[in-house]
Amino acid sequence: MRTASVLLLAALLGGVSLVGAQSSQFGSRGLGLPGRGLSVDALGTEGATGLFSSGSSLNPAALGLLNSSLTSFSTIQEWRTSENPAGSGSTREQRFPMIAIAGPIPRSNFSVGVNYSTYANRDFLLVSEGTAAPRGEPIAVTDSVGSTGGLSDFQVALAYNLRDKVYLGVGVHLLTGSNRVFSNRAWADSTYLPTRQSAELTYLGTGVSAGVVVRLSPALAIAGMARYDGALDVERDSAATGSIDLPATLAGGVRWQPSPRVAFAGHVAARTWSRADDGIVALGGVAARNTIEVAAGLEWYRNLRRPEQLPLRVGIRRSELPFLLVQGSQPRELGVSIGTGLRFARGIGGLDLALERIRRTQGDDYTESAWQFSLGVSLRGVLSN
Repeated sequence: MRTASVLLLAALLGGVSLVGAQSSQFGSRGLGLPGRGLSVDALGTEGATGLFSSGSSLNPAALGLLNSSLTSFSTIQEWRTSENPAGSGSTREQRFPMIAIAGPIPRSNFSVGVNYSTYANRDFLLVSEGTAAPRGEPIAVTDSVGSTGGLSDFQVALAYNLRDKVYLGVGVHLLTGSNRVFSNRAWADSTYLPTRQSAELTYLGTGVSAGVVVRLSPALAIAGMARYDGALDVERDSAATGSIDLPATLAGGVRWQPSPRVAFAGHVAARTWSRADDGIVALGGVAARNTIEVAAGLEWYRNLRRPEQLPLRVGIRRSELPFLLVQGSQPRELGVSIGTGLRFARGIGGLDLALERIRRTQGDDYTESAWQFSLGVSLRGVLSN
């Protein structure tokens, strides 16, 4: 990955002249940039169908909608331009945010699934140029601060199908990960030796979730989800450092298909990230705030006999980000998307694609625009009810 973005002047390095990074500047504070736990087909509607998506990790009840096994894997490539008081720059990044294995338990009304998704991504490198005066004479220095890693969400979920009208689900989550952080200083005067400090932060926590999907009619369905994540224990180089209280989540959604060719969906999700504020500040962050997310989208089916063959998916999303870069207004994110998919090998294999345009801002000083391309690969039908 290239490290070419000019980022986070005042917030992280306190008045340096140049900063570069390989990941989002909005992921360098707190726990990083929160993950979304969505399959690529749900990303095509900007997450509007996420509560009904069996390949996503949002709603464990959505597993009950499966009539055959599902194995899926996704990758995201992002091209990003960032601006802040230090200047502007561009960078690119590749991630693998989602793996899911799920399916019905034969001769029962139960479905089970396991998935791995990104809970928060904090992978960055910041480079600054300035001066220091260890003996009273200013000397040019180059400082770098970086982190690799993040926080992952491993979920085991169980769903129950009640007469093909009501689907109930529960999930258990293991939250784990690490940040390998470092700082370097190089002097323009070769008589001074470069210095390096490094540490490893490790995280461990748990969570539980429950969800429901209700088919009110053949054309209309609603869904709801509640999740509670407990305290995240933090260690630095194997020594206990503190803990961070993670948020509770409450979300609701609707899917309406007024005709065989088109379906509309939307959801609202609220997360109590302010629970993490004390822990984030104690560990050197700025602040954590509650977030609300709203998404809406549609799917248009060009082939009624094979609706999963090249459908058109579009969506729009407006959300808040929990971790402030500097004191002031809360960061926000706006995304629009378009996507499609296809099945092959008699429906066993599948590809889904989504292209998103994302803009993140905090006030007028910190902005970011990104193109994000997602590719999902899936296998279906090994097991079926």
